[in-house]
Amino acid sequence: MIELLKYCLLLFVTTTSLGFSIGLLLNSRKITILQGHWAGFITLIVILQFWSIFLPVNWNILFLILTLSVPGFLLLARTMPARISTQWRSLPLFTLAAVLPLVFLLYSGCKNVTWYDTPLYHLNAVRWINDFAVVPGLANLHERFGFNSSFLLFGAFTNIGPASGSASHIALPYLLCITVCEMIWRATRQGRGLGIILAVLFIPYFLDRGYSSESASLSTDLSTNCIMCVAILYMTDRPTRFNLILVAGLCSLAFVFKLTAFPVLLCWGTYLVLQWLRKRDSNAYVLVLPAIILGGFAIRNVIVSGSQSW
Repeated sequence: MIELLKYCLLLFVTTTSLGFSIGLLLNSRKITILQGHWAGFITLIVILQFWSIFLPVNWNILFLILTLSVPGFLLLARTMPARISTQWRSLPLFTLAAVLPLVFLLYSGCKNVTWYDTPLYHLNAVRWINDFAVVPGLANLHERFGFNSSFLLFGAFTNIGPASGSASHIALPYLLCITVCEMIWRATRQGRGLGIILAVLFIPYFLDRGYSSESASLSTDLSTNCIMCVAILYMTDRPTRFNLILVAGLCSLAFVFKLTAFPVLLCWGTYLVLQWLRKRDSNAYVLVLPAIILGGFAIRNVIVSGSQSW
């Protein structure tokens, strides 16, 4: 469990730093740490989508991600004291509320892999991604390889180097931990609102799934649910430019994790229309990120199975 905690912390620092690098690029320096993390996570998946078309996901991609994370890490390190000083009232309660759930989720992530789909094709797909660029017609070898979930790209990213062979114990437990942290942080902040109510309602579900055998797996269902629920929470926040882009990215990410997340795209479309009716402002810029995410997913799908959506 200590090893898993170590990998999760390294992933969190790297992904959040990458998100802050994106914040610098968009001139959004006042984003929260969790906003930075989700921005970094979306960026990581986008990079993996296009990288894997030409090259295997191995040590080289890790060096690229770490390099891109450096500016964000420096910004994060410089602003961390100020962030702590402004949030010091919420931090003790958040820490007390989060410790036990996180220990519980990390422990569950160390269980034996018994989730049916993971040994059937998840781990095989991850190995193909680690060893080769996207293989034309791979779905002919095993039809489930045609599902092409982008979550398996993240699984391959967590399967590099010393962590090789541990993707099913790192990728989903990490995503569960960050999702629950997002919800506990919202639930322990002072204030009221729909976001806090939804966060409190979502927490038991994820703790329940964390207790199940699904936690130690590469389940595309649970990973999709994590992203969908986080996207819904961010829809309840103030619609800043960065937040609108973040919601667009999260909803698109849920869809490319599993196509059954299509309803969340409809929710996002409704959300976008409501924002336009409120401000009568063009939010066309938020369509760029979904186009990139869905485009990368479609290209990989066509190569693997000959279909845009298997």
